Amino acid sequence: MKPLPGIDLAVVEFTSEQDYQVAKLANSELASQGQGVFISGWPALGVVGREAGGQLIRQFTDGQISGFLEKPFIGYQMIYTNITRAGMSGGPVLDAGGRVIGIHGLGDKEDPTKFTRQGFTQEEASSIANKIKPGFNYAIPINSFFQLAPQAGIFLSWQVENSPAPELGEPYVASAEPDPRDTIDDINTTLDTVNNAINTVDKIRNLFR
Repeated sequence: MKPLPGIDLAVVEFTSEQDYQVAKLANSELASQGQGVFISGWPALGVVGREAGGQLIRQFTDGQISGFLEKPFIGYQMIYTNITRAGMSGGPVLDAGGRVIGIHGLGDKEDPTKFTRQGFTQEEASSIANKIKPGFNYAIPINSFFQLAPQAGIFLSWQVENSPAPELGEPYVASAEPDPRDTIDDINTTLDTVNNAINTVDKIRNLFR
């Protein structure tokens, strides 16, 4: 695992027996307020999910870029209205062309002082505030990754598209049948795969020390 300096982002290398289509990358400086964006990720199980059998289901949500922070917060700058939940951090922010323009990782939360004024203890207020999301979320623009990757020892030739996002077409209607690729039956197996990948990277790095 290679963390990038100064921002809440790291790169994990992994191997798989499956072939994956690689998403295209786009210049995030061309993103604009009001532009449609999409988030893909695997949210943690809620009450209904646990009662329904415990499968993790990939979620794909739409929304709009609502603004940009003038001063980035640990890399986060792009703000959008998409619905997200815990567990979706690290997922891509896609434009209407399916191109990655950011990495989702932060959701706004209520101010706990709102609840301490109502008589709750600080611990109770923080617990309640952490469960309430006002609706705005934040991403690290993909250009920040391009700029900082060399400092983390990542040197690759990026193919970045510099055209604006295309206009949204007709609404996409998903099939009523669930896609088996969008479910994870055993989260422990998935976590073991990620941990094995991290261990492999560490072993390779040790060879060159």
